[in-house]
Amino acid sequence: MKKACFSRVSCFIALSFFPFLASTQTLEYQAFRQQVLENHPLARQADLYRDQASAQLLRAKGGFDPKAYAEHFGKNFNGKTYFQYTEAGLKIPTWAGLEFKGAYNLASGNYLNSENQLPENGQASFGFVWTLGQGLLFDERRARLQFARAGLEMGDAERLAARNDLMLEAAKAYWAWNFADNAVGIIENALRQAEIRTKASDKVSNKANVRLSIHWKPTFRYRTAK
Repeated sequence: MKKACFSRVSCFIALSFFPFLASTQTLEYQAFRQQVLENHPLARQADLYRDQASAQLLRAKGGFDPKAYAEHFGKNFNGKTYFQYTEAGLKIPTWAGLEFKGAYNLASGNYLNSENQLPENGQASFGFVWTLGQGLLFDERRARLQFARAGLEMGDAERLAARNDLMLEAAKAYWAWNFADNAVGIIENALRQAEIRTKASDKVSNKANVRLSIHWKPTFRYRTAK
C-alpha cells in the first residue's frame, strides 16, 4: 500500500513540474527540492504533525492557567427562600501539584445549615489544596502535560519521516527525468550527426556522378571487310 502511495506521489511530482521543465529545459536539483518542500501537499501535511502536537501541548499547559469561577445554588418554595449559597473566586494551579484558591462567599435564607452560616455581608476565604495520597507526585493534569510533550517529540519524528519519504520519491522522480532528458539529448545529437553525414555523403556522391558524366567520352571502332 505504501509503495503504491509513493508511486502516485512520484507521478504527481512529475506532472506538477512538467510545465516548468518543458518551458525552460533546466531545473537544478536544489531548486527542485525547495519547490517540493514548499508546495507539495505531503510536505505541508507533514508540517501539520508538529502543529497538531504543539496545539495539544498548549492545551495541556492551559490546565495550569488561573481559573475564575462562580457558583450559585439555592431553594425557593411557596414564596419562601429556604437557602441561597453564592461563591465566586479564583483557582491557581501550580506545577508542584498545589492549587491555591481565593473566594468570596455569600449565604442567606430562612433555613440555612448551621455550618454554612456566614456574616450578612459575606466572607472572604483563602487557602490551598494539596493531595497527600494518590496524586501527590503525579496527577491527571501533570500526566496530560508530559504526554503532550512526548507527543511533540513524536510529531517531530513523524514529520521528519514523512518528509524523508517524500524527498526520496522526489529524488527518484527528478533523476529519472534527468536520465531521460540526457538520453533524449544524446539521441538528438546522434540524429544531427547522422543527418550531417548523410548530407555530406550525398554531396560527395553527386560530385562523383558529375565528374563521370564530364570525362566520359564514347569511342567507336570500325572494321573493314577484306
